[in-house]
Amino acid sequence: LATGYDVKDDLLTLFIYDPNYPNRNDLTLSMSLASPERATSIQYSALNDLPVFAFFRVKYKFRSPPIVS
Repeated sequence: LATGYDVKDDLLTLFIYDPNYPNRNDLTLSMSLASPERATSIQYSALNDLPVFAFFRVKYKFRSPPIVS
């Protein structure tokens, strides 16, 4: 679950929540935007030695939770 993002020059950083690390709020996915027509590696801050193969976007629209009376 991405909770935010930052773009500095050609570097995109997604701030994420990972249920495998529920007590961490410092996890990120980072990638270069310099050559969008080519594949680029993705760095995951929690797993420095394992590759990230893919991630996906889901349609989401915020809805207020129902009021329980």
